[in-house]
Amino acid sequence: MDAQGGVVVDRVDEVNCVSCHQKLDVSGLPSFSEFNCPHCNANQRIPAQFGTFVLLERLGSGGMGVVYRAYDQKLGRFVALKVMKHLGHDEDFEQFCREAQATAQLNHPNVVQIYNFDQDHRLQPYIVMELVSEGRLDDKIAGGRQLDEVSALKTHIDVAKGLQAASEFGLIHGDVKPENILFGARGEAKVVDFGLAKFLGESQHQADGTIMGTPYYVAPEKARGKKVDFRSDIYSLGATLFHVLAGRPPFEGATAVDVVLARLHGPAPDIRQFRADLHPATVALVARMLEPDPAMRFPSYAALLADMNGVLEEVRLGGGVKRPASVKMARPAAGLIARPAGVLFGLRGWKKWAAIGGASAVLLGALGAGAFFFARHLAEKRAAEAEKLALSDAKAAGDALAQRIGSLAQLVAGICTNALDVANKAEAMRQSMSNDEAQQALIGATELSEDVLFGEATAYAAVAAANAAYQRLPDAKTAAAAAALTNELTALADRLVEAHILATENLPLARQKLQNAGKIVQDAVAAERAIQKAAAEEKRRKAEEEKRRLKEEKDRQKAAEEAAKKAALEEQARAEALKESVQKELAQVSAARAKNASLVEQYRFDQAAQSIAALLPQLKTEEARAAVSAARDAYEQMGKLASFLSAEAGRGPIRGGWLAGATPRDVIAINEKEITVSLGVAGSSMTVEWKNVKIGDLGRMLESATRGVSAETRAGLMLSFALLQYEKKDVKSAERLLGMALKGDPSLRALAERLMPGLVQ
Repeated sequence: MDAQGGVVVDRVDEVNCVSCHQKLDVSGLPSFSEFNCPHCNANQRIPAQFGTFVLLERLGSGGMGVVYRAYDQKLGRFVALKVMKHLGHDEDFEQFCREAQATAQLNHPNVVQIYNFDQDHRLQPYIVMELVSEGRLDDKIAGGRQLDEVSALKTHIDVAKGLQAASEFGLIHGDVKPENILFGARGEAKVVDFGLAKFLGESQHQADGTIMGTPYYVAPEKARGKKVDFRSDIYSLGATLFHVLAGRPPFEGATAVDVVLARLHGPAPDIRQFRADLHPATVALVARMLEPDPAMRFPSYAALLADMNGVLEEVRLGGGVKRPASVKMARPAAGLIARPAGVLFGLRGWKKWAAIGGASAVLLGALGAGAFFFARHLAEKRAAEAEKLALSDAKAAGDALAQRIGSLAQLVAGICTNALDVANKAEAMRQSMSNDEAQQALIGATELSEDVLFGEATAYAAVAAANAAYQRLPDAKTAAAAAALTNELTALADRLVEAHILATENLPLARQKLQNAGKIVQDAVAAERAIQKAAAEEKRRKAEEEKRRLKEEKDRQKAAEEAAKKAALEEQARAEALKESVQKELAQVSAARAKNASLVEQYRFDQAAQSIAALLPQLKTEEARAAVSAARDAYEQMGKLASFLSAEAGRGPIRGGWLAGATPRDVIAINEKEITVSLGVAGSSMTVEWKNVKIGDLGRMLESATRGVSAETRAGLMLSFALLQYEKKDVKSAERLLGMALKGDPSLRALAERLMPGLVQ
């Protein structure tokens, strides 16, 4: 177990080398430390375990917790896993879940997708998110670096689209800043961490008034503890855009409190102080986003995006029409005339109407200031009394028409704002889906919205023409000239009525098509989820089946191993029993041979052979029976000595075969009981019983009797004599005699090995 920035993760004991795939023991090393493989020397990092996630590396950490690049073992994909510190109370976790669930509903290309959220067995909340691996905005501007104007605008347009999508779900981000803006594989900007800061100890204020987190981007109303809405996010987005373009945030200070107080005591500085090469349209855009009063900021994301797209086009073209001064200070209630041209024609950048927008501002400016009343008063003084009345009526009619045109223009502008919102939503939905039926519905919504916006173009053209006509009205010298201008204004008012009717008819149709597309998408998503659920269920079923199969195979293997172990034990028991029986029966054979020692001493080899052979019926082991057979054959082989000597004595005296005192004497007869020795005097002899014959006497007789026999016969007799010495435990003499026997007849080796085991070299 390791602690990582207040987050607890589990260590892993073994890893496979990323290069040679050898299994390595890393149980003694901390998580995320680097080491070299002892087999191939490849450098690698030790992962950690968090539930079903393998944590591969830390992507970042802070007061909220730690973000890891992780591998989801359950779903088999790489994800970003944010593990947070303990929230403290069950109700906190429930609120966190509700907020995370709301955010998870967002499926937008400019919002980092949330896949799942929960807490582990240690009650550590975590969120499983889409892995966005192309860096963060704060890394791009680190060290005071500035982004180029086009890249900065494109990035913040992406972010605004993401914030707009969240706003439609009733979500406020609350912490828009560079480190919460990530970049996808295609360079698109994505917003992360919607609405989570307040659950993780990163609200801007604590109970004691201490400011937490980074206050460079917080809106003034949030710093004051007042109610916030989407316009607070627009302010934070503006502060982020300021930082990206200027290389520093709009407000700085020695402490966090100083930074916040700076925005409470005055407006944001002119960005041109820090970067003079910015386009005037960009400067005006940033200034409006950073208005201290929320009412002075953009009234909707649709209006903001329209202006941002318009500014981007002007910057790309390197020129364009500068916004009139009235645009910066105008409040949203000023309606059509007060809106910048880019707001009206943001869908396709109809810049040819931009100049008309400026002219419309002059018209209402004149109306508001009362300039045309003053001009009319001067004209009435120079005209004739009759002409004065007609001219006055004509100009009054012109005034009324101008007011009507302004009102109609505001109505059309309001409808067009909604149409632009519909078009932007349709475009965003088209980029994020592939359903053909929904695409067709969205194309229809976009086309109807464009028809409405074309009506806006008509309105602006009418306003521009009305402005020109109305500017000439105070200079009309005659009632006829004023009437002509009034008629022109009437025709322009009729055109605006037609544009209003067209917009009123097409906007509901566009909304309906957008709603239809949303329903199609919802149905498609539901169908896809049903397919995914069925696939997951099938995968789960197969996994369970495989698990069951593996268990059965394991059980069979275990049973086979236990049976083999049992058989081995039984075999061992049988072997031990057999060994014991062999030892017991061999002890019987040894005892019988010991008992036969007296018979051997008396050279009664036949009786010894019969005695040992009598054991055979009692013995069951092959080893004991073989020992009896060997003993019997040994006795029989020794018996050949007496048989040979008896036969030789029968054929004639064995010359010098006996030593009487120091005098050699002939052996003249031998039978099974005794030996007859001549004493050298005619007819005189003596008898010696076999039991009194010493081994040396036998050897002398054998030496004398074998002088004329073949080498094979002599070798056989030497073998028999060796057996006798072996039986008497005279191993040295037995070895000497055996050597003589094998020298005379090597074929006796096998017999000797059987009858005298261990003696043959």
